Amino acid sequence: MAKIDLGKIVNTAATGRVPYNYVVGAKDTGKGLPFDVKLSIDPDFKNTLIKGVSIFSGGVALGIIAGFAIKKARK
Repeated sequence: MAKIDLGKIVNTAATGRVPYNYVVGAKDTGKGLPFDVKLSIDPDFKNTLIKGVSIFSGGVALGIIAGFAIKKARK
C-alpha cells in the first residue's frame, strides 16, 4: 500500500502546485520544471564539478606563478 503524505496534500491544496524534487545533474526524462521546485545536486555531478574547478584553479595559479617567474628572470 502506498504511503500517503498528508503534508504534501495540504501544501498542494493550499498553493495549487505539486511539489517536485529536481536533482541537478541527474539523468531525467521527466516532464520539465514545475513551479514549486526544490533543487539539490546529484553527488556524482557535485564531485565532478569540484574536481573540474580544482584542476582549473590549479592551472590558473600555476600560470600566474610562471608569469611572475618569467618576469623576474627578464630583469
